[in-house]
Amino acid sequence: MKRGHCFAGAAAVVGLLLLPALASADVVPPGMLAIRYVGDSFGIRPNLWHYALYFFWTCVIEAPVYAFALRTLTWRRRAAAIVGLNLATHPLVYFAFPLLALRLHWDPLRAVLAAEAFAVLVEAVLLWRMRRSGSFVAALAYSFAANLASFVFGFVYKPFPYQMGME
Repeated sequence: MKRGHCFAGAAAVVGLLLLPALASADVVPPGMLAIRYVGDSFGIRPNLWHYALYFFWTCVIEAPVYAFALRTLTWRRRAAAIVGLNLATHPLVYFAFPLLALRLHWDPLRAVLAAEAFAVLVEAVLLWRMRRSGSFVAALAYSFAANLASFVFGFVYKPFPYQMGME
């Protein structure tokens, strides 16, 4: 089995496992409690539908950078790789890092920097392995560019779902 097929299959399995949780807006994973705690100070009550929306937009925003980095792959494999790269880091950044930040008493800046550094490094390693050629530094640059784009978009447009009455 080729490496791309295994990675796409694993991403599909994880996605299918998330579907039942996404079907119920009342389901609150442990990490979401920390997010709600932090969000209460801003008047924000996120749920899993918000997470699905953020995940979707993260994939859309990062797609051009990763599609260019993986231009030797077919468009289907590129799409699977983009979703897979984000499935490898996005749930941890969204659910686990807020808990870690609360537990370690990190200020918000430290928590964001740690989460983004984690995402950049993990996605760079995975991208480097998927590309099969090129340097790790190039993969790191692509990962940094993709994550910077989604971070800036998320920072600027984060209130959008809440303004639309999706609470």
